[in-house]
Amino acid sequence: MAEAKSFLERRIKELEEELATLKVLVRLLDEALSSKSFKTAMELLKEEKPISEYVLTSSSDKIPLAKFIVHRSYLRIVPLRNFRSSTSPFRSFFIDRVLEGMKREDKRKVERGLISPEEAFNYEVIEDEEGIIKEIIIRNYSNRRLSEIRGACRWTFEKMYMKERI
Repeated sequence: MAEAKSFLERRIKELEEELATLKVLVRLLDEALSSKSFKTAMELLKEEKPISEYVLTSSSDKIPLAKFIVHRSYLRIVPLRNFRSSTSPFRSFFIDRVLEGMKREDKRKVERGLISPEEAFNYEVIEDEEGIIKEIIIRNYSNRRLSEIRGACRWTFEKMYMKERI
């Protein structure tokens, strides 16, 4: 048993040394890779080819409101008008009710262990200094949600268009 113990201790020491060497090699590779090819997550997302693109128009007079660019892992909504995020019902309806509602639903799924945090619905509103919406990026959408988002976006942007025209 003493001989077996001695063998195991020697083997553990060898493996620990090998592990330390492998960790150094991984760190060196990480440093080399990051210095040569670092890209932000947004750059990587924008490189992904769209599945479809279409213009969302108002239901009555077919005025172009926004461009929907659908990717496999995310959706981009690019307004075709100078819509301000402060114009009602953008925050009160589209953000607080629709998008935040989807986010809360997925948060509950994460808490119950049904999905991972990385799979949860999320969004980002990008606007300029004057509050003009440049784009809305939505991650982890489903086909059902895409349809709901499209309808809510059309309704919201139609109302905003009517208010900003006055």
